[in-house]
Amino acid sequence: YPSIFGNSPVDPEKKKKLDEAFEFLDKFLEGHKFVAGDSLTIADLSTIATVSTILITGYEATKYKNVTKWFENTKKVIPDYEEINHKGCVDYKEFYISWSETYVCLPCGHRNTVKIFGVTNVSHMTIDFYYLPGSAPCRSVLLTAKAVGVDLNLKLTNLMAGEHLTPEFIKMNPQHTIPTLNDNGFCLWE
Repeated sequence: YPSIFGNSPVDPEKKKKLDEAFEFLDKFLEGHKFVAGDSLTIADLSTIATVSTILITGYEATKYKNVTKWFENTKKVIPDYEEINHKGCVDYKEFYISWSETYVCLPCGHRNTVKIFGVTNVSHMTIDFYYLPGSAPCRSVLLTAKAVGVDLNLKLTNLMAGEHLTPEFIKMNPQHTIPTLNDNGFCLWE
């Protein structure tokens, strides 16, 4: 995310690759209602989390007619799409916009207060889910859990404050990444 954290301009080569990925998805979706088959699958949940994150940043995708049609139709059939995914996208966009104003610099130790996506932890189940709602991979997990009826104990993880670098987190997930699931000591990540 050099455009966010380094205030770098968009790399034209990376933009070209993004365009190619959308073109591929557009061709792949031709004649199909969903990404994999005739009904909503985990492939759609994962793909829509990534596509919606790209779109919320202002990427212009309307020329990809099949992607646009799939996106509009799929978000209508995903349970709680607006609450789980779209809200996370909006939070991501707010974070993206405000990054230059508030940040945490881990290498030098300078810390400003950062409101991470305006979300508080919610507890009600034994499967702990370490996440940020602005993260597309995290929203993929949230959408999947909702679709299959699994409740999660949400553990908002402040990456800017280094919560993923604590000894406790690294013991659970040596790659110190999110999303991370912890089901009574059985841990899965990315």
